[in-house]
Parts: sequence; structure tokens; C-alpha cells
Amino acid sequence: MNLDGIIREARFRGLSDDEIKNVLLKKRYSNLEINRALNSFNKSAQKNKSQKDYNYLEKIKLLFTDPLNFFNYVHDDTIINSFILFAILSLISSSLIIGLSYAMYRGFFSYISLFIGIFYFLILIIGSFISAGIIHVVLIILKGEGSFTDTFNIVAYSSIPISILGIVPIVGSLSYIFSIVLMVFGISILHKISKEKAVIAALSPLLLIFLLVIVIISYFYLV
Repeated sequence: MNLDGIIREARFRGLSDDEIKNVLLKKRYSNLEINRALNSFNKSAQKNKSQKDYNYLEKIKLLFTDPLNFFNYVHDDTIINSFILFAILSLISSSLIIGLSYAMYRGFFSYISLFIGIFYFLILIIGSFISAGIIHVVLIILKGEGSFTDTFNIVAYSSIPISILGIVPIVGSLSYIFSIVLMVFGISILHKISKEKAVIAALSPLLLIFLLVIVIISYFYLV
């Protein structure tokens, strides 16, 4: 297999530029050959991406049918499309919570379901921006090459399984794992870092929340 074929296969497997370089260096290719081939491949891939303008339904389908390569095909220049899609799906999920709760309960409990639905929607939307901010700071530390727009789009698109399936018992828990996996691959691809670093970045919001909970519990325990 020639150099272009190796890179194409590695990209299909979801490897980042750094991981591909390590593989090729072990095969005794020079840095000059590797960099030229990667630059050529990336330019060609970017050109192919620009030729395909996915609509919202196509993006959702691609996210579930080819999740590991989703961010090889979808690379938005702004956060508008990812935000609108994520917001619409989050609003639908929140409306389902309100509707199902209202159908089951009446009176005071119907108002509680309304509050829960609105709160769920706000948590998803506000949480996406906060998570993107935390992850991007970590990526700057880890020498990621992408922009904040890339980071937010990764978070928004990767959170779509949560917005769709998050309210479903059992399946909802699996959707969080699926979203984290999507985020790891998205970070690795768009920020051009290794999977190990991408895992650290993707999990950083959860780690921060965990630390804050420990600090709060420790504070009240000691007071």
C-alpha cells in the first residue's frame, strides 16, 4: 500500500495527524514525505467537504451511521448550524418531558413538569457553552490547533444523542457515553491531537464538576 493509501485507511479508522505520523515514521517514511502527504490529503479532504452541504437531517443520520468519521465530513465555519440543530432537538426533548408529565399528572404537578422541562432545556443549552469553554481552555494547554468555533461545534454535534435519547431510561445513560466517544474523535480530528489528549479534554468538564462537588462536600463536612 502506498503512502496516500495508508493515510486514507488511517483517517477512516479515526486516527489524528500525530498518530498517523507515528505510524508512518515506524514504516521509515521521512518527516518531509509525511508532511507533504498529510497536507495534500487534508487539502483534498477539505475540498471534498466543501462540495457537500449536509442539511440537518443528513447530519443526524451521518452522526448515527458513521459517527467516527462525522467530523471528517462536517466542518462548519460558524457555530450557527450546530447551535440551531442542537437547540431544536433539545427543545423537542424538553417539550416531550412537559407533555408526558402533563398527561400523567394534573394540578400542581403539571406546573412542576413545566419547570423541569424548561430547566432541562436551559441546562442543555447553557451547559453546551460552558463545556465548550472548559474544553477549549484545556485544548489550548494541550496545544490543540482548532478554534473555539471548532470546539463548540464538536460539543453541540456530539451532544445531539443526549438531546434525543437523554430522557429515555437506560438508553439515556448510554447516549452520554456515545456523546463522549463522538467528542473524543471530533477533538482529535479538528484539533489535530492524539486520542489520549482528546480524552482528557472531553472529560475535563466532568472532572471539574467532580472536583467542585468534593470541595463543597468537604466544606460542609468541616464546618
